[in-house]
Amino acid sequence: MWQKAIIESRKYGIVRCCSTLPDRNDRLSNVLIRFGLKGDASALHVVKRIHAAKILAHLLWKDLAYHSEIMSFDKATELARMFVENHSESGAEFHVNADWSRYHQVRSFSWSGLTDATFDGGIIAITPTIASCVWVEDED
Repeated sequence: MWQKAIIESRKYGIVRCCSTLPDRNDRLSNVLIRFGLKGDASALHVVKRIHAAKILAHLLWKDLAYHSEIMSFDKATELARMFVENHSESGAEFHVNADWSRYHQVRSFSWSGLTDATFDGGIIAITPTIASCVWVEDED
């Protein structure tokens, strides 16, 4: 299962891996709150499935505070692929708080945090039958 594999592999910081059944009337802000995140849906934007996998791989690969490698990029890519493939239903949406695939290559970067951590980012996947979250938090 993708949750256990991600939690066991990203040994540093806080990692939230959770799923819930979406309510047809749920707003994104309610889903965020159920995942223990701040309910600011305006902090997120939708990305395509392939870009969601790329972003998640970068979030899993290195620590957000010090850019220290947590796992190999190949392993991070494999875990991100598992997550995305588990949300392959038609109509799936992937929400992110920044383009984390650029984070380790640029000097200036901004994101909208959904926790009280110094650094946080992740993916919220919403399909007609499930809503899931992988969110990482790192401190400096």
